[in-house]
Amino acid sequence: MYQRDGEQVNDIAIARQAGVRIAMGTDSSGTLCPFGAHARELELYVEHGMTPEEALTTATATAAALLQREHQIGKLAAGFAGDVVVVTGDVLSDIRLLGDQSNIAHVLTAGVDRSDYLAAAASVLS
Repeated sequence: MYQRDGEQVNDIAIARQAGVRIAMGTDSSGTLCPFGAHARELELYVEHGMTPEEALTTATATAAALLQREHQIGKLAAGFAGDVVVVTGDVLSDIRLLGDQSNIAHVLTAGVDRSDYLAAAASVLS
């Protein structure tokens, strides 16, 4: 969202109304959503009109489709590659749960529980 001629402009809503498919992820390191702040990016999508489910889909099925890999990634299904973040709470009710590391119960990468890595990273960052 930004100001144009004194009015608020919701560029995400404009893009969605035009049929633009939005995939989560950025290579920017700006201050609004720095590189690695993916949970914040999802929060911003919700703040600008997406439902939490739509925001999560930008990181999964939509991203896979835009990469033309929807038959390999983007959903939880037998034979699909992917990672899983297990969250304490209902992110469909409150997407902000993803941004609070204390709500992350487990992180699975290719079927391997990497939660120990998450705890180690948190101790370094704090």
